[in-house]
Amino acid sequence: MIATLLVLFAAQETETVPKGQVHREAYALALEEVQKAQQSADNDPKGALDVIERVFNNPKISTKDRRLAFTGPGGTVLRTVDFFPHQARGRIQLYLAGQAKTDPQAASKLLAAAITDLKASVDAGVKSSEKLLAVAEESQKKLKMVKPPDPPRESPKETAAEQSFREAWFKMIEDHRYKSARDSIDSKGGVLSPEKRRDFSLQTDEHCRKFVLEAQEEFVKAMENHPKPADLRGMNALDFARKFSVPAESEMVGTWPALEWSRKERAAFERLRQTEAHARLEEATPVLELLLAQMVGTEPLERSGENRWFKASNITGYRYLEEMIRGLIASAREGSPEARRAARDAAEKLRGRWSVSIAKLPRDFMTRNGVHDHSKPIALLMEEFPVDPSDLDKMDVDACFTADSPDVALEGMISSLTRLRDQQGARLSKDASRKLLTDLVAATALRDLLAGKSVDDEIKTLGELGRSLAQAGGPLDPARWGPKIERIFASLQ
Repeated sequence: MIATLLVLFAAQETETVPKGQVHREAYALALEEVQKAQQSADNDPKGALDVIERVFNNPKISTKDRRLAFTGPGGTVLRTVDFFPHQARGRIQLYLAGQAKTDPQAASKLLAAAITDLKASVDAGVKSSEKLLAVAEESQKKLKMVKPPDPPRESPKETAAEQSFREAWFKMIEDHRYKSARDSIDSKGGVLSPEKRRDFSLQTDEHCRKFVLEAQEEFVKAMENHPKPADLRGMNALDFARKFSVPAESEMVGTWPALEWSRKERAAFERLRQTEAHARLEEATPVLELLLAQMVGTEPLERSGENRWFKASNITGYRYLEEMIRGLIASAREGSPEARRAARDAAEKLRGRWSVSIAKLPRDFMTRNGVHDHSKPIALLMEEFPVDPSDLDKMDVDACFTADSPDVALEGMISSLTRLRDQQGARLSKDASRKLLTDLVAATALRDLLAGKSVDDEIKTLGELGRSLAQAGGPLDPARWGPKIERIFASLQ
């Protein structure tokens, strides 16, 4: 690659940037242009050449291929930088010459220009340009040794029938009807010579190949840009059809496994798009199975490098599974103990479907694509299911009154309830949270009332706990501990 031909840095005399704000700004901009050209040289060498030409067209840039020093007040050197525009342009021209192998005349012009630039750089004292200059001169010698190709023979003019056929054929190519175009060569190509029929067939296949590759690239980009179920649900039908467009199977020629996979993935995404967030299991599970089957089906599409189809479908499948489990967690928090157990069992089954699907993929395939199987995040997610701790059932506020020191017993009860709330509050079911908060408010109020605190003061003290209790559904049996406690409960709601 051009960026790895040679290292830029070399021993070089340092020159001070010409004084004056205008010159300073001009050189600062020129440095940016050279750096920009170097960075884009690999991907867009022609564009990089256009960028660096701006440096040479700037009349304020008189010093080139030097190490420049930018100074501050009193001549203090603020920074030194390598400024090698001749070398950079020569390297780009040398790279473009290598790409122009089929056009010796263009390659010769580029090499001549590269040699001129690199000689200027060497003359300026840039040691690292010497090897580049030797490469350019050697390339020029080899180019001169190559026998120029015979001039192309002038093709005979097309007959009216041939021209009519070409126009009809090209219209089908424009409409991406490649199968129809091939059929027309077989059925109406009698006006063509065997050589021309073969040429039309090859051109048809090439046009189809380019179209399919572009379509596949756009499809996988759409997947990468919209990986979440919410992204898909947010699209209307027209947006979805445009972003996830797949060429019609009936008009393609050749075999395209990734295209076949994309058609099935599009169907799976369409079903997902029409679901609601946290849909019922009987509606959501078939969609998840489609997504998982598609994820596994990406493995044959790319077995040597990064598999973008897998990475994109893996994310969408996991996000949908996560959404389903979170929906079950939400329903479990509101449901009865039996409903909570059923929701967790359903989540475990979904988790199992994921594990079974991932197990079908080779380990080296997973490693190569840098994608984990998400088992750990799913395990952490499962821990969010609400629990009904057995410790809570053992805690009895009433038993504190039979203790030797009720106030000490109540203090211990408050401590235990608070610790349980801190440790598992987020995982408690709604029923368990309601019981815990009821007991905590009652125990706190009873302790404070025994200590001489008034009911009104206690109502103010318990404001935060009261709000949490109200959110959990309110107190259980508020009259259980007498009228004062019942009044406190009533005021907290």
